[in-house]
Parts: sequence; structure tokens; C-alpha cells
Amino acid sequence: MRHKLLIVAALSVLSALFGACAPQFGDGCSTSVDCSATGDRFCDRSQPGGYCTLANCEPKSCSDEGVCVRFKPSQPRLSSSWCMAKCSNNGDCRDAYICSSASQLAEVDPTMPADNMVSETEDLQPRAEVLDADKSQKFCVVKE
Repeated sequence: MRHKLLIVAALSVLSALFGACAPQFGDGCSTSVDCSATGDRFCDRSQPGGYCTLANCEPKSCSDEGVCVRFKPSQPRLSSSWCMAKCSNNGDCRDAYICSSASQLAEVDPTMPADNMVSETEDLQPRAEVLDADKSQKFCVVKE
């Protein structure tokens, strides 16, 4: 009996180690195989260093490691949803990325020339929205 318990414990440790090595949302990539050997994830090579993601996500479809985010939500024909890497701060993201909430992405850039800025009376068009239940979740996006 003790021998079986040792085997089960060893397998649990190995499983945890290999699970930690599995590609995560937001990891760098060159091809989709870098993100998933089974083809269930996509390498978005338009992002710096590639970005492992899942296209056309639905609420709760990004597992515990990701956040389902719709970009360009105010333009239905142009909007798309992607699983993005969850984060708490910039240190959780790769070098070319920052940790942001959807509401932070809608803020006006203070370095933008005044003639390009939105007037205070105009509503800011949201650049992204979180589709999961917790709308305040942060995710790793490209630094601008």
C-alpha cells in the first residue's frame, strides 16, 4: 500500500511540473504549435514576440489563466474577442506589454497633441471590454 502511495505522490509532482511548463496565454511564440500541440491555441504573430491566445473566446472560455476580452466593442463588424493573459501588475507581463484593465485602455493619452484629443463632453469610445463576469480583471496588452 505504501508503495502505491509513493507512486501516486511522484506522479502528482511530475504532473504539476509538466503542467507548469505548458504554454500560457500571453507567452511568446513563432507558430501556433508553440502555444498548443493540440491546436486549440493560436499564435498571434502581429504582436511583439508573438502572443499565445485563443480567438473568438466566450465568457469563461479562457480557463483560470486568461481573460476573455473583446476589442473594438463599439464597432460590431470590426470587433473580435481574444483570451488575454491575466495580470495584477506590469511585472506579470512580458517586456513589450503592460498590465491594463479595459477601462484604462479607454483613457485619453496625456502625451497626445491637444488637437487629436477627445473633448471632455464627448464620450470616450471603449477600446476593449472584458466579457467575463469580473469586468475589472486586468490583462497583458502591448505598450503603446
